[in-house]
Amino acid sequence: MKHYILDGNNILHKHSGWAELFKRAPAEACRALLISCESFLKIYPSYKLSIVFDGQIPPVSSTLIKIFAAQPADKKIKDLIRTFQNPKLAVVVSSDTEVWNYARLNTATALRSEDFLKELPLFNSPTQPAIKTSAAKTKTPKEKPSGVSKNEIQIMKKLFGLE
Repeated sequence: MKHYILDGNNILHKHSGWAELFKRAPAEACRALLISCESFLKIYPSYKLSIVFDGQIPPVSSTLIKIFAAQPADKKIKDLIRTFQNPKLAVVVSSDTEVWNYARLNTATALRSEDFLKELPLFNSPTQPAIKTSAAKTKTPKEKPSGVSKNEIQIMKKLFGLE
């Protein structure tokens, strides 16, 4: 059974509509994400889903989704990954390179926020406009590098006795 761990703020800021809504009404933006995720879980009832938000979040609740508020959220996501007996069943959704690489190093599946947004049922229906992520709006370079740093390679070499 897959368990999705979502970087809530990261996902909200990758969707242009939710990012704008979050500036005006954070609770409404969080609620929009929850509604979309609950629809996703209705399609995949065997999946579990946890959302981690940075710092304090507005009062939102869900009977289907575990919600965490942590400062910083990245640390909480890493803690959740460590709790899995079989991390291969975890799907970590974030566009944060550090979180993404940590998930992959721990055999969890890493999925970019932009790609997860495309999987949400609300945005794949014919009545909804095509998804517009903040990365798609501009032709600027990616917010964070997508590769592994030299420092991370050195750490891996030491871990595997290659140095």
